[in-house]
Amino acid sequence: MTSSATILSGRSKFDDFLFAPVGEDRNGMIVSLLSALARLDIDPWEEAAELARLPTEAAT
Repeated sequence: MTSSATILSGRSKFDDFLFAPVGEDRNGMIVSLLSALARLDIDPWEEAAELARLPTEAAT
């Protein structure tokens, strides 16, 4: 789970990854990885932390 300190600080080591654009929605709005994961009801920071623990090939 995301720590309150991370939320309050507004920064995490995963921000560049999570805020990267991955496409556009049907209304032309930019979709970031964070918003895509949130739309799937997946905690973005938790998912990023899990991916960071994996070897690069497995995370990709």
